[in-house]
Amino acid sequence: MNSKKPLSRKKRRSLRITEVISSLCVLALALNSTAWMSYDKKTYQVISGMFLIMVISVVSNIMLEKSGEAEKRITCMIQGVLYFANSVITFIFAGCQRAVQVALILYLLALIADRCYPIIKTTSRVSRLLNILMIILFCFLGVMSFIIRPPTPDIPAERFSVLLISGLAVIHYLIKTIGLAFRNIRFDILLRVASRSMAVEILSGLMILVFAFSLLLTSIEPGMTSFFDALWYCFALVTTTGFGDITAVTTVGRLLSFILGAYGIIVVALVTSIIVNFYAELKNEESEKGSGKPSRDEKDPDINDNADPASGEEKSTTPAPEK
Repeated sequence: MNSKKPLSRKKRRSLRITEVISSLCVLALALNSTAWMSYDKKTYQVISGMFLIMVISVVSNIMLEKSGEAEKRITCMIQGVLYFANSVITFIFAGCQRAVQVALILYLLALIADRCYPIIKTTSRVSRLLNILMIILFCFLGVMSFIIRPPTPDIPAERFSVLLISGLAVIHYLIKTIGLAFRNIRFDILLRVASRSMAVEILSGLMILVFAFSLLLTSIEPGMTSFFDALWYCFALVTTTGFGDITAVTTVGRLLSFILGAYGIIVVALVTSIIVNFYAELKNEESEKGSGKPSRDEKDPDINDNADPASGEEKSTTPAPEK
């Protein structure tokens, strides 16, 4: 029996917030380091700070999995040790070619360890195959880091390795940030909503209308010289974004814009309300089934198979006494 007490809701929320903030900080530092054209000691210090923030994110994961599976905690611990080693290496041996290449290899090992846990636990063949392919890609990048030369002679080899580290960090934490954003969304319920509601049909009709109006505006409006310009204008019109870079100047074009804009506002509001209502209803049904509570039909006294539809009175199922 597991004697560890689960974390409180407040503590879990704090750890989730820490994980999100650290992921965003790593993503920002990685993007800045890839955008810098000059590489000096400050660049390596930024890389070292990026790995240190990764350690904070991993510690949050370890605390969240404190009462969970041991394999996940071990994977997070391995990642934390590798990230901390990278932080020390890039800070102390800034500019050393071999040290930066070792840091790249350690980072790739941390990414491989992150992919090993889904391979062990997942039951989906597609997910397992994708994770195996990602591990093969990381191994290939690690080997090629010792073989590939920089694209231009003014970029030293160690700076090229730093660029690879920053690029991998951008891809890694961009995917992680998107995953954190969609963590609590049940995509299976969304698919059921799409199948039960008319949202897909309504959006398909809107897309057909957008493409048709784009073709018309291309031949009518002088400022829309290509189909993609007209498509961009219709997209901005339907989503009520209104960038203002392309506008309709003819009377017919403005009339078409008015029709498409009004139709887009109605459709977007309608589809949003349909999805939200169906999503909440299906999620409540699943929670009621999981908790063993009676469904809405069972709780509603008006919905009764024994009720007389003409009089509204409940029919008696007790047999009449014999005379």
